[in-house]
Amino acid sequence: YPSRASYQAMGTIAIPILGSGRQLDIEWEMRRKDGSTFLARVIAKAINETNPQAGTVWIAEDITERRRADGEIQRMVREQDLILDNATVGIAFVRSRTIQRCNRFLEEMAGAEPGALLGQSSAALFSTEADWQEAVRLAYQTAPGDTHDAEWRFKRADGSTFLCRTRGRRIDSGGADQEWIWSFEDVTLEREAEARVQRALVEQELILTNATVGIAFVRQRVFQRCNPRLEEMFGYAPGELIGKSTAMTFRSTGEFEAAGAASYSHMASGAAYIVERELRRKDGSMFWCKVVGKAIEPKHPEEAAIVIYDDITAERASRENLEASRDSLERAVSERTVELQAEIADRRQAESRAQHLADHDALTGLPNRRLLEDRLTQALALSQRNREQTAVM
Repeated sequence: YPSRASYQAMGTIAIPILGSGRQLDIEWEMRRKDGSTFLARVIAKAINETNPQAGTVWIAEDITERRRADGEIQRMVREQDLILDNATVGIAFVRSRTIQRCNRFLEEMAGAEPGALLGQSSAALFSTEADWQEAVRLAYQTAPGDTHDAEWRFKRADGSTFLCRTRGRRIDSGGADQEWIWSFEDVTLEREAEARVQRALVEQELILTNATVGIAFVRQRVFQRCNPRLEEMFGYAPGELIGKSTAMTFRSTGEFEAAGAASYSHMASGAAYIVERELRRKDGSMFWCKVVGKAIEPKHPEEAAIVIYDDITAERASRENLEASRDSLERAVSERTVELQAEIADRRQAESRAQHLADHDALTGLPNRRLLEDRLTQALALSQRNREQTAVM
């Protein structure tokens, strides 16, 4: 015994039991010769139950490692319970297609009450019997120690369904009764989001492919992606622009740098940068292009921008022709106005001469009888209105 007190304590417990003819079975700390201690299972019984003083038989078994192993198992069980209770996926232990144990998350996922899935066939999780049969067929082809990953439509207690990713590891040694650890994850929203993204990508691809303007995704002024129209506009083969600097579309390095400074400062405010400038094709020819750039992240416009290119060469030529026609028309109108003013002045002068000839004698230039009658008529009318007398002398 480790101590005198330990020895006396054992006697206090053992003597009454053995004296009554019963068997003693207890765990007790014992001491080796070298002074070290170990945990022992002690079993003792009197040789003669009616006369315990005749002697007793004692059996001691070192159970130190067993208790250490039990403690380790208990620790692992507690850790396992923590994992099951706090996991954000459903977890189940399945033997021969029957659920032996599962966490609460799986029960909530399936809309089941606590403990309702225990002892149930795993078919209770699947939306249809056919799906379950096919899932079993595929999973049972897995070798011991290997994993199986699939997606199936599961059902809840209320009849609604959801898409579930199932990942399992076969943990049996290869017997007829297969044992599995399964994890279950509701991926309905994830798959719907992926489908939306895929549709958006398809729509984006259709827009890029069929757009009548050039469209490019640019990072650090380098083409990352562009549509066929842009390649056609600049005379490049499919994919030839990818990874190339936008400098190759400018007339000179100076224009390239000036355009970068202007566009970055404008796009940093969140507004679109719009400009019309001459750009260069692969063969060196120039054409007029309307450029519209918008930063994806205004705080860092150089990191990502969408740029739209529209060839306005024909439009610009039409505009110039229209402006030239308008200028020509304005000049013609101005010239005709001057001519009309001159004609009006000549006509007024001719009318004035005709009126003078009508009212004056052609030889002497003196007022004639017609002018006298006109002035006399006016004077008589004025005197009548004013009630005055008029006389001709």
